[in-house]
Amino acid sequence: MKRREGHLAERRLPLLVHELGHRHLAYLSAAPVAGSTVAPTLLGRQQAHWHAALDTGGSVLGGHGFVEGAPGRFTVTRVEDALSELDLYALGLMAAEEVPPTFFIEGARTEAGFQVPAEAQLAVGDVVLGSRAVLRIEQVVAALGPRARAAPETRAVFALLTAPGEGAEAARVEAEAVDALREELEAAWPTWTRGRGSLCTKVAGCEVTAVDAGVADAGAVPEAPGGCRAVPQDSLPWVLALLLGIWIARVRQKRREPGAGR
Repeated sequence: MKRREGHLAERRLPLLVHELGHRHLAYLSAAPVAGSTVAPTLLGRQQAHWHAALDTGGSVLGGHGFVEGAPGRFTVTRVEDALSELDLYALGLMAAEEVPPTFFIEGARTEAGFQVPAEAQLAVGDVVLGSRAVLRIEQVVAALGPRARAAPETRAVFALLTAPGEGAEAARVEAEAVDALREELEAAWPTWTRGRGSLCTKVAGCEVTAVDAGVADAGAVPEAPGGCRAVPQDSLPWVLALLLGIWIARVRQKRREPGAGR
């Protein structure tokens, strides 16, 4: 991220989603369509962002959203402002059958006739000429195999690195600003993932709240993810008292054993 002030305030959140998405995005490939031996190229800049000519609905991973106003004439309408269905599939949050077909602009070129590089970063309003080639999720599955569904919770930890000689007060102010941004990202992640994912950014992990199971299951303690058990907060003092009692009893028993204290 480098320095926080180096990014416009309105771009910080999309950039965080972008960098977090790089855990699984964008590294997909696709098999050729039936009857062809040429596979579409899905990747562009650094082989870690979407190809400039791939319609990803404005994916935050360097993607564009196009509208074909006339046959062979595509206008950019969205740029890096969402997680597309293809993104959500790669993140393991959307099933393959939910991903609609998209398209790739073959022979992409500008109105002046220049080729559009795979790593190009286009702007809203830019026009690209070429031919529309449909891309289906089945081609991605054929190339890579099926994507396993992931757990809905994503974990991320923030770290602040200070420069040599940077004072404690300046670091404190920056840490507070970064912490506010962390909380903003955590709250916004469900919206970015269309309600399919949650984000935990706490170093110690996020608490699992005991659920009120009702009369039939009164007193039951629900299982937490990972095999841990969530202990209701109001029972914690009793648990501690029980452990203390067990420890005292074992100490007294030890003192009664033959030879103790010699």
